[in-house]
Amino acid sequence: MLTKSAIPKLLPLFLSAFALCPATFSQTGKDGPETITAAGVIFNRYDVLAASASSGATTITVTNITNLSAAAISGSANNPYTTNALSVGDLLMIIKMQGATINTSSTTSSAYGNITAYNNTGVYELAMVQSVAGNAITLFSALSNNFTISSTQRVQVVRIPRLSSLTINSGASLTGQAWGSSFTGGIVAVEVSGNAVINGTITANGIGFRGGDVHASTQNLGATTYASSNANDGAIKGEGIAGYKNDLGTAYYGRGAAANGGGGGTQHNSGGGGGSNAGSGTWTGQGNPDNSGTNWSVAWNVESAGFSSTTSSGGGRGGYSYSLRNKDAMLPGTGPNQWQGDDRRNVGGLGGRPLTYSSNTLFLGGGGGAGDQNNNSGTAGGNGGGIIYLHVSGSLSGTGSITASGNAASNTVLGDNLTGNSTYNDAAGGGGGGGAIKLNVQVSISGISLQASGGKGGDQTGPTTADEAYGPGGGGGGGYIAVVGSPVITMNVGGGANGITTSGGLSEFPPNGATRGAAGTIATGLSYTSSPDVVLPVSLKCFNLNVVAGDRLNINWIAYDEANIIRYELEQQMNDGSWKTLVAEPSKAGNSSIKEYSITLVAPAQPGYFRLKSLDASGASKYSCIKPFKPSLLAGISVVQNDQLITITHLNRDYKFKLYTSSGHEIKNVINKISSVYTIINTGSLPKGVYYLEVSLAGERNMFDVIR
Repeated sequence: MLTKSAIPKLLPLFLSAFALCPATFSQTGKDGPETITAAGVIFNRYDVLAASASSGATTITVTNITNLSAAAISGSANNPYTTNALSVGDLLMIIKMQGATINTSSTTSSAYGNITAYNNTGVYELAMVQSVAGNAITLFSALSNNFTISSTQRVQVVRIPRLSSLTINSGASLTGQAWGSSFTGGIVAVEVSGNAVINGTITANGIGFRGGDVHASTQNLGATTYASSNANDGAIKGEGIAGYKNDLGTAYYGRGAAANGGGGGTQHNSGGGGGSNAGSGTWTGQGNPDNSGTNWSVAWNVESAGFSSTTSSGGGRGGYSYSLRNKDAMLPGTGPNQWQGDDRRNVGGLGGRPLTYSSNTLFLGGGGGAGDQNNNSGTAGGNGGGIIYLHVSGSLSGTGSITASGNAASNTVLGDNLTGNSTYNDAAGGGGGGGAIKLNVQVSISGISLQASGGKGGDQTGPTTADEAYGPGGGGGGGYIAVVGSPVITMNVGGGANGITTSGGLSEFPPNGATRGAAGTIATGLSYTSSPDVVLPVSLKCFNLNVVAGDRLNINWIAYDEANIIRYELEQQMNDGSWKTLVAEPSKAGNSSIKEYSITLVAPAQPGYFRLKSLDASGASKYSCIKPFKPSLLAGISVVQNDQLITITHLNRDYKFKLYTSSGHEIKNVINKISSVYTIINTGSLPKGVYYLEVSLAGERNMFDVIR
């Protein structure tokens, strides 16, 4: 008879076993490593809450769960997820984007747009998915905050990839979907359980709150309103945490700044105010005068005594209204120095207000206000910067950059005046406010640069020979940067520059009333906070691949703390990258906290990869680590024995055969290789007893028991 055994004295380790792979089912890093090699990659998925969720709730409901699937954004470069559908262990950011209450009654003063209540706007938290049923998402932990929704209160749910490492190559970039009418997007958020190396860019430039649109209007000299429902009184305000257009009621035209959105330029043809985000100090909405030119301070002080040395937090103010004649900006506009047109009045859109930050708030940059127009030459306000949130358990390094700046407003364009002649005779929009960057990094931050600056106000362009001039746009206010520790890296939250006019009538003073945005806020010394994580109901201590007897593959593992697990499935990766279930193993009965499993099957003929999948009673599943397999060189050997011969059938390879006694002595001159695939061993003359046949090739050996 013939049996198989492992004889310690003679049999060295021949198993095709690999290093044990701990698979404790921690959810951080579940989506594996990612290297970004292309520009414009988007990892996040976005949806909005369909119903309010209170502190203590463990279930939230979104409008359409498929918006959070990997397939919601096409392209393999945009898919870092191991599962298409949102599933157990996935990470979400829940954040209230809009819903602040502002003063809308003071339509004739700068008090319009004051924030009277934040209503939790800007508050965010991270949560981990336990299960999904339709549009309902059950979380592992209860919410810590109230997330109220209404027609103007908007809460976004963002799916965050859980990477084990992240590399962004030079020239490549990671970004996000732009905020818009769907009230989603504007956020780039990634969790990395290992290290992140940024040699390219992570960018949220210009994907924040929208700049005010330009709209058609007719000439209306002398308007002064801060908020009006009459489209001929001024341009549209930039978007902010209080909303956009009809969110503000019907009075969304005019120079008043609604929260952190810039005010629209007032008729006739004054510039839009810059959007805002963070900052400190007193806000007036008048921005920060640029005194870099010769005698520019004199021109500023014509507006009001000492104005050239004043400062304001937030966004910059839009430039003066329409002037017809070439006069002297260093002198009062009275008597023979009258500008005519709309008298070059100080009625540009006010700069957006700075917002108050706390440890659990993040805000999009406010949009700039539009420039007032009536000749189709004016421009919209610049979009604000978005939000970037990185959670890195290792180090963050590289030679690249992380940017969340506001967009510059466009310069005035060639339009048509009322007589049909081509002109640039309208005002420009304000720059977008800087966005927000928060780096929650455990080990270190080095090498990279950070920027969340305000966007430049648009220029009022046109022939330098022209006398008439119109308002440039105000600069956007700077954004917010927050980091753990005090890394020695470049961080920039500067305010955006004001636009200028190229009119020959104001060559001595190109700012023409438009001012710069103020700097934002840099917060260092934050403490690292861990990401939501739990161990799933089962943990695998080990998962081994062993080739046994040449042609058999044994898979064994130890599981502990099984709760509701119904079975395990062994999967093999196919040539097309898909995974095929080879065998299912039911979970073992009993209350033991540690259970051992073993599966044996015919070994594949080709190298490949295997993984284990555990499934629980709710339908949730989790995968172990992936392990490689290399087939044994001894696969395919057949050994048959009778009383006189051992017959060995094998492949055409240079096998070595040896026969040993039970005490380990080799028996010589009994092996005859009949052909390239056929070998016999003469045992008829040997004493009765137990013998051992050794088959070896290229350092791999197997032993067979032979009983005569």
